[in-house]
Amino acid sequence: MRNFTYTRDLPDPPLEQDVVDYFLFDIQQGYCDYYATSMAVLARVAGLPARVVVGYSGGMYDEEQDRYLVTEADAHTWTEIYFPEVGWISFEPTAGRSVLERKENEEPLTVPPALDKPPLTSEPQTGVDWSRFVVVGAALALSILMGFGVWAGLGVDKWLLARGTPSQTAERIYTRLHRWSARIGTHVPAAATPYEFQSILEDRLSLLRWDSAQEEGQTSAPRFISPIIKYYIKDRYRPILLTEEDEGEMVRLWRRLRGRLWLAQVIFIGRKFGRRVTETRFYVWIREIWSR
Repeated sequence: MRNFTYTRDLPDPPLEQDVVDYFLFDIQQGYCDYYATSMAVLARVAGLPARVVVGYSGGMYDEEQDRYLVTEADAHTWTEIYFPEVGWISFEPTAGRSVLERKENEEPLTVPPALDKPPLTSEPQTGVDWSRFVVVGAALALSILMGFGVWAGLGVDKWLLARGTPSQTAERIYTRLHRWSARIGTHVPAAATPYEFQSILEDRLSLLRWDSAQEEGQTSAPRFISPIIKYYIKDRYRPILLTEEDEGEMVRLWRRLRGRLWLAQVIFIGRKFGRRVTETRFYVWIREIWSR
């Protein structure tokens, strides 16, 4: 998201489309409300409690009056994610803003313990706690590797689809749909027809929807799947050759659908492994570091 364009000059989102979906996969530009809301939704579908925080940041320090002057221009929105036994950690997803710098002894906002529990005590520490820098560095390196992997994968996919005839493009996109369906846990019988495959995939995506406010069984993905299937059937079962215009439309639909399939995969993995994360030694190690 930090590679998206920051702007306040935006059209109104379509009434029939989810705002987060519209921001992530269509316009890919917006202001802090769009960024913070989208990050909170993505964190929640991955099994992490998240909230959107509205307030003020920055401001100008007035030495004569010994106070900060905060104006309406300093209004901002950001995201906080809750880690059990650690607390709420702030994140800055908005493009154009610096990543939050965490001080060495900064404590996250924690949930107060129950009144019948004694307060936790710990021995004072001296020196630099390098373990926190290791965690931050590892997270940064992982983010860079994931971003590079996505970028490289999209580039290879674009290059492969640009090679061959319209008929070959239709076959490749249909094959990719089958691969993605397996990644999100979809069971497709070997003898399923294209229309049966379409119905099974749409049902699976409706179960993996990320916005509970959407109507039952409705996602934005089916409006891209249906025309792709129709192009494939037209090429495979009818004596009509696909044109270059058909090929271009198929590729455009696939690019719009691919991001939604990626998000569905994130949801699937998050729901599958999210509950197991707190049981891993790595999670316990991170929790101990941040609780110091």
